[in-house]
Amino acid sequence: MSGKSLLFYKIGSWTLIAFALIHSTTFFSDPSPLFPDEEGKTLFNLMQNYQFHIMGLTRTVESFLTGHSVYLTIFMLFLGIQNLLVVRYHAASAQIIKTMSLLNFLFYGSQAVVTAIFFIYPPLVLFSIIALAFLLSFLYQKNK
Repeated sequence: MSGKSLLFYKIGSWTLIAFALIHSTTFFSDPSPLFPDEEGKTLFNLMQNYQFHIMGLTRTVESFLTGHSVYLTIFMLFLGIQNLLVVRYHAASAQIIKTMSLLNFLFYGSQAVVTAIFFIYPPLVLFSIIALAFLLSFLYQKNK
């Protein structure tokens, strides 16, 4: 088992947990300053108050965005913890770590691409660091 491989695997895993914790701070901030002009205030008001019906439920755009945000936070936290448990209980198994490193790289690399197209820089940087860490973990893993 390569020490560098495990180090990068842990870096990727801890970065996931840090991502979740950083992302959760957005739940305690007021987004209204992001909409300083009248047009922005109108948009923000519509996001909060305009209701639409989908599959028998009534929702707002804000509720969809908040739900997605909470989902992302929980998902990242869970995957970070899961990856740390893989290291804890399977660090001696080079094949498991190598396979998990590759799967993590493919997943977080794809998330970085999606983030580059649709979102902003902070999550793009974090997903890129995570993908790079798992790629390096995969590459440093010795073939057996």
